[in-house]
Amino acid sequence: QDGALMIGLVDAQGRPISTARFVPGPSHDAGAFRDPISGWRGPQVYSREGMARERRVMQRRADDLAANDWAAGSAINAVSFNAVGTGLVPKAAIPADMLGIDKAEAARVGKEMEWAWSRWILEADVRGMCHFHDLQMLGLRAMLTQGEMLHLAVMRDERERQSLGNLFSLAVQTIRPQRLQTPADMVTDPAVRDGIRFSSFGRPEAYYVANPDASALDAFASTESLTSDDFSCIPARRAHRRLVFHLFRHEREEQIRGVSCFASGITLFRNLSDTLNYELFAQLMASSFPVFVATEAGQMPLNPHESDEEQGERYHRIEPGRLYYGELNQKPYPLESKRPSSNFASFVEIILRAMAASQGIPYETLTKDYSKTNYSSMRAAL
Repeated sequence: QDGALMIGLVDAQGRPISTARFVPGPSHDAGAFRDPISGWRGPQVYSREGMARERRVMQRRADDLAANDWAAGSAINAVSFNAVGTGLVPKAAIPADMLGIDKAEAARVGKEMEWAWSRWILEADVRGMCHFHDLQMLGLRAMLTQGEMLHLAVMRDERERQSLGNLFSLAVQTIRPQRLQTPADMVTDPAVRDGIRFSSFGRPEAYYVANPDASALDAFASTESLTSDDFSCIPARRAHRRLVFHLFRHEREEQIRGVSCFASGITLFRNLSDTLNYELFAQLMASSFPVFVATEAGQMPLNPHESDEEQGERYHRIEPGRLYYGELNQKPYPLESKRPSSNFASFVEIILRAMAASQGIPYETLTKDYSKTNYSSMRAAL
């Protein structure tokens, strides 16, 4: 039997024990179609066009949140200011032993490198409007809002460099990620996906950036109809030098484009924003003290010249500081607003905590509300 055990599993009678026999096991609710999640099929996108369409809509909605929603703007500012601040500055640390030079020589070279960096950050922007710390902030905010960052490494013309008084030709050009698209005449090319040409191993080889002239841009309703003649094909690298910095957070396998950080909680941000706006508008109406005058006989309570009868509106604007007496059978009914409800504040706090969790930041960082936080809990949150 010892020899048989070396070949396969056997029982006491020497018969082999088959591992192909099925033994019933527990059924997982997550994979079954039972209540209360019997209708949950997990919707998926089955085409490249569908994925690209959803990403474009998501980016537009995230842009709208970042521009108009206070909570979304607070989340972006909190993450970007804490991560970048006034700018990340590298520190030269040259391994003198590995290079075979003495420490004094390594320190001298390190100082020269830091000096060169301090000069380059002032002229890093090809437009000449930002320094490199601003480009860091722009890149991080684009990754948070759009889900990805697209920066190009360009070389200035030598005449332009000399005329501007710059020391370096290398510069960075910021590009909106929405300009990275697949030309209309390349949608059937299997090597091109979402504006990027990939190798057989999935390595980016070239990027297609929409760059139409003014006449072409006016002729098309949207950039989705532009052909390859209206795009600039930028190689990912030229020899050892990287030309395109397309950065995003990889959250799944075979991912090629970024996903906005608001993707998982975008409904919370939008619905809470609408709720607060509606509640604020209700308070605004209540503060104006509107009065509805009801009559028992149905006669017109106002004189024709005092009302807007020709527009079909039956209301009367009353200036503050005056006392008006009604007629017989007329009774004023002030319109009161009983909103918000008594649990509105706690409800909003729960939603804000969920929004902060969806962004991976503490509630206090999102709302800047430290009234319910002590030192130890805030230290743990940070």
